[in-house]
Parts: sequence; structure tokens; C-alpha cells
Amino acid sequence: MKYVERTLREGERVIHTAKLDWMHIFDLWVLGLAVLVLALIAGNTEGTVSIWVGVFAAVMAVSMLNVIIAIRTTEMAVTNKRVIYKHGWISRKTKELRLDAFESCELEQGVWGRLLRYRARLIVSGRGNQSIEYKRLGSEDALAFKSAIEQAVERN
Repeated sequence: MKYVERTLREGERVIHTAKLDWMHIFDLWVLGLAVLVLALIAGNTEGTVSIWVGVFAAVMAVSMLNVIIAIRTTEMAVTNKRVIYKHGWISRKTKELRLDAFESCELEQGVWGRLLRYRARLIVSGRGNQSIEYKRLGSEDALAFKSAIEQAVERN
């Protein structure tokens, strides 16, 4: 929470934080397994299998590194004055919504996400076109984050 802590204003304190859910790597592993199976089926000739397995390993390593960086560099927080979203390492994207501009909170989750308790999407809307979209939160984290926002708005 380095960004959030650095940007706190006088009298502002962090009420709740959230992180991306590790379960969102599941899609990556399913895709990787499918690519590996196809590579093994397609490469039954000598030497071809090892090339495809090497390509698969390289693609999976780069993809995993991308996911790990996304998880480590995404910050989501509710303070007593703002809702904050920060994403990125080298290039940074931030969105902040003051609580006095808050209008609604929407929680979306598909059937599999609900059953397996992952992949919730929370959309926090403010006046005008302001909105912050929190993708790929765990179910409990999304509900707790939504509750923290609503409680902070009520106190404000």
C-alpha cells in the first residue's frame, strides 16, 4: 500500500484494503494445460515435442510473471475520505473517488465465481461519469470492500 500511504491527506486514514484474488490465475493454467496437450498431440515426431514444451514453458513463465506483477502492484483502499485504485509498476494508473461524490456500488459475479468463491467485480460509481471498476476480487474481499465503502459514506 505504498501509493495509498503516500497520498493520504491530513486527517485521512485507511479503513479497508483489498487485493486481487490469486484464483484468477486459474484461467491461465487451464489455457496453459490446453496448449501443452495440443503441443504434445501435434508434436509426435522426434524433437518437435521438446520444442513445443519449451515454447509452452516460456509462454507460461512470461504469463505468470505478468500476473504476479499485477497482483503485487495493484492497490485498492477505502479511506475515511476517498476510494482509491492504483494499478501498475512502470506505468501507473490511478483512480480516486471522493466519498462525498459517491452514488452507488454494484457487485457482479458469475455462477462459477459464486460457487468457487472467486472472481467478483465491484463497480463504484460517483457523480457524472466517475467510476472505479475493481476486477477479479475474491467473493469475501469484494463484499467486505463494498461494506467498508458504504459504512464510510454513512459516517461521512
